[in-house]
Amino acid sequence: MAKGVGVLSRIKYILPRNIMRMIYMSLVQPYLTYCPTVWSGAGKVDLQKLQVLQNSAIRAIVMADFRASTSPIYAQLNILKVSDIISLSTGIFTYKCQNSLLAPKFNTFYRLNQSVHHHNTRHAEDIRICTINSSHYKKNLEYRSTQLWNNLTPDLKSCSTIYLFRKHITKYLKRLY
Repeated sequence: MAKGVGVLSRIKYILPRNIMRMIYMSLVQPYLTYCPTVWSGAGKVDLQKLQVLQNSAIRAIVMADFRASTSPIYAQLNILKVSDIISLSTGIFTYKCQNSLLAPKFNTFYRLNQSVHHHNTRHAEDIRICTINSSHYKKNLEYRSTQLWNNLTPDLKSCSTIYLFRKHITKYLKRLY
């Protein structure tokens, strides 16, 4: 990934922005989109290193100063940050589990609150969070995906297809920039 960032910084004065974005998508983005669900358990320091490299790459695309704020650049280039790529992948995994689009083994990966108690509550459609209070468990895919899913709007959770869910959750994540 660092080599791709180096290439971008060397050619930033030669090529136009749209070509630079294409080069970013072919040299840097594949490293970020390969198994991001597994990265959900990575430590903050490791993810921060990836974020710094990604920030350098997008600054090179728009020829911004190394101290320039990156959020407007991400919005302008229509690119997700590392943490949002992980959230997108985790959300898609959870959507597929909730809608039985994965192998049958994953159909019971999550339990809804309504399966635990039978009275009607506000959060009956939310996924049940295990009550383990260790920092190690909070890095777990099950915990992080449950947190993400429970914070999504009901409209997002009830998308009829995976395509619509991906489109809406991407828009939801970009709105935070």
